[in-house]
Formats: sequence, C-alpha cells, structure tokens
Amino acid sequence: MRYILFIVVYLMTLSLSNAQVKGSENSTKKIEATKKTKKSKKNKMEIISSTKSKSYTGIILEKPWTKSTQSYCAQGSEYFVLKVQDEEWVIDNKSGVDLKKYHEKTVTITGFEQTRKIPKPQDPFSQYPVTNSFRMVDGKMVEVEDTDFTCTVLVIEKF
Repeated sequence: MRYILFIVVYLMTLSLSNAQVKGSENSTKKIEATKKTKKSKKNKMEIISSTKSKSYTGIILEKPWTKSTQSYCAQGSEYFVLKVQDEEWVIDNKSGVDLKKYHEKTVTITGFEQTRKIPKPQDPFSQYPVTNSFRMVDGKMVEVEDTDFTCTVLVIEKF
C-alpha cells in the first residue's frame, strides 16, 4: 500500500514540476496578451465587448454544473441556456425573471451578447478551462502568458 501511495505522489510531483517549468532554455517564448477592458467588480471578470440589443427566440433549458466551458462561463452551479436552432447561449439573467417556470418552453427574449474574460484562478491547483495557452509563431509552439478564459453570454434585458 505504501509503495502504491509513493508512486502516486511521485507521479503527481513529476506532472506538476513539468507543468510549472517556465524559463528554461528548452521552453518556448512567452507572449503577453493584454487588453484594456472594463473590469466588473462583482466577480472580477472583464467585459470585452457587447452587441446591440435584439430579439432571440428559442427554448429555455436548465443545465446542471459540469466540467464544461459552458458551465465555467455561467460562473455558478446550475444555469440556464437559450437554445436557438443548433446554438446555445448561456443566459445572464439581469432581469430577475424566474427562468425555472420557462424550462423547456419556447420564449422570445430581448437582450444582447456580451463577451467576457474570466481571469485564471491564482491558486495553481484550481481547475479552469485551458484555452489558447499555446500559439504557433514562426513554425514554433509559443506559450501565451495570458491564459484567461473568454466566453460569450446572452444578457436578458426584457423577457
């Protein structure tokens, strides 16, 4: 039993040390990607852009928390989406409407799409989606320092 525990700890240490190696001669260059954006004080996410308000017609679906980018974008446990044909929009319910009443029903919502940037957690052991953390530059894989998560939500104005 101790031998198995030792192996597990050793493998975890090895994978962490490989993941945290930065700045060695064999590592790739870092690119700092910075943008001036509005910061939301509520949950430290940044609003990158918003579209004009328009009407969306689709089916409201309640989703449970999962290890998915959609769930991470919702920034909560259970969340709602508006399914429009083959596309699903995570709903930011600023209107305060009880969306549970409309689960699996067709509705028309007035709102706008908002692209948000959710900062990477400071805790190195926290889980978060890793997207665009490497890019090809001059035929070489280059590490991007800014690995924050970006997603688009549907903000409800009128229901």
